[in-house]
Amino acid sequence: MWYHFNMTNLGLIVKNNPAFVEVLAQAKNDALRHAYLFLSPDKLVLKQLCLSVVELILNDNVKVKSGTHPDFVFVEGDKNLKVEDVAFIASDVFSTPLEGDKKVILILDASAMTADAQNKLLKTIEEPPAHAIIILGASNEKALLPTILSRVNKIEVPVLTEAQIESILRDEGVADDLAALVASCAGGNLTRAKELAGESDFSELFNLCVESFSLNSSREILTYLSKINVSKMDLVEFFDLSVALARDLLMIISGNKGGVFNRHVLGELERVSGGFNYASLTRIVDLALGAKKDLAFYANAQAVLDEYILKMVEVKVSCRK
Repeated sequence: MWYHFNMTNLGLIVKNNPAFVEVLAQAKNDALRHAYLFLSPDKLVLKQLCLSVVELILNDNVKVKSGTHPDFVFVEGDKNLKVEDVAFIASDVFSTPLEGDKKVILILDASAMTADAQNKLLKTIEEPPAHAIIILGASNEKALLPTILSRVNKIEVPVLTEAQIESILRDEGVADDLAALVASCAGGNLTRAKELAGESDFSELFNLCVESFSLNSSREILTYLSKINVSKMDLVEFFDLSVALARDLLMIISGNKGGVFNRHVLGELERVSGGFNYASLTRIVDLALGAKKDLAFYANAQAVLDEYILKMVEVKVSCRK
């Protein structure tokens, strides 16, 4: 059998993802399972992977991609999927395939299904017709009932590499410098990378965050804070970046430069790393996480940032005494 694939950059990358390769091997050995659960917090990759698997099973990428394949049922939702949203599957799944020997049901995001909807679907998963394959894509398996989990072939989708994300972003017109920056900050999550690439001031925000680790005195703090317009700044993102950079510094002072996540600023991080020890960086991580929580309770975002920067420098200075 000849298998057709969606040959976009992301499609090619997904085709080589171990999760897809596993299903491809099963298809070639005529050993496809009746129900699959693909797990990934990356919505874009998860959707592309699930659709690529459907294309593989039905051997048709054109009709699957356009949503016109008569043997493909696609349920997608980012809110609660109720019983009525999945009830028709119970009857439709038993109808005879029209263009081949398989009928495929895909539900994204399955973790959005209510308990009642899952119980409704469970009956179909327990006793499916031989021609039916049910595919669930989910960001969180904890939201699924144990009875569902016990009846599917669960496959966790490995995250993309930094190079893969950078390549996809560049192909989509993102400037090289920005593509490299957001790829290094996205944790292997393409969805997150695209969100960051869409933030016009992300590069400035990242540079400000890196600069905060070089502060040493009250005068430097005042100059630094005067640069920041809190009303135009995503402080949640700032504190998330602070945690990531503090953990990178922990890698450096422990001698594990290979574990540094933001390698594009490795030189700068190495330069400031001498001003920290393990205890101070661990404390800074706690401060950043605490400041992020404070944003939800205090209206004065400037005060939250000011307090964080002051405490951060205090911790840095105290570690040298």
